[in-house]
Amino acid sequence: MTYLVPLILTIIIELAVIFLLGFRIKKLFLLIILVNILTNPLLNFLINIYSFDFYQILILELAVVIIEGFILSILIKEKLPFYRLSFIMNATSFLIGLWLPWNMIWTVLL
Repeated sequence: MTYLVPLILTIIIELAVIFLLGFRIKKLFLLIILVNILTNPLLNFLINIYSFDFYQILILELAVVIIEGFILSILIKEKLPFYRLSFIMNATSFLIGLWLPWNMIWTVLL
C-alpha cells in the first residue's frame, strides 16, 4: 500500500503530461503505465530503505529517466523524442511530488 499511492499519482501525472503535449498514441499511454509499474515501486523502495540525500535522489530520478526513455524507444516504432519526453514526465511528477506533501500540510493546518 505504501508504494501504491505514489505509483498511481505518478501514472496520472505522466499520462496527463503526455496528453497535454498532444500525444494520442494508445500504445504510448499503455507503455507509460507499464514502465512506471516497473520503475516507480523500485525507486520508492530504494528511497525508503536507504537514507539518500536530495542530490542522490535526483541521480536516481535521472536513472529512471534514462531507463524509461530507453524502454519506450525500443518498444515504440514511431520516431519520438523518448528521452526528452521521459525527462519532462519525470520532472513534472517529481516536482509535484515535492510540492504535494507541503500543500497537504498547509491544508490540514489551515
